[in-house]
Amino acid sequence: MSYTISGTLHGTDYKDAYTVTRAADTYSYELTPSGGGRVSFKVEWYQPHFPDLPKGTNEGWATLVDKSKIASGPTLSGNFTVPKTLNGPNSSVDSTEIRLTFAREFLSDGVDYKLVYDPA
Repeated sequence: MSYTISGTLHGTDYKDAYTVTRAADTYSYELTPSGGGRVSFKVEWYQPHFPDLPKGTNEGWATLVDKSKIASGPTLSGNFTVPKTLNGPNSSVDSTEIRLTFAREFLSDGVDYKLVYDPA
């Protein structure tokens, strides 16, 4: 199954963030910007806090794809792996909340973007 997110960042609009739940898996993606501007893209996953998790376990948002910048025209592609969500010291669930953030570079032209991602 393929997922698509598209949007526009024009005028005073500089950032869009989408939070979705996805199955733990590796996803391949292609991000295509158009309209002349530059856009950055970042993917994070959420690990909720549970008091009985081992010390040092991630809690909160952690990065899956570092902020990548791309100008209109080229296509950015890659992969990210969504981990299982820990819900205790010895258990997990197969779906995880992820956040996909798109940001227009300050003072760049407006930009439209289209992200297509699916299990690799």
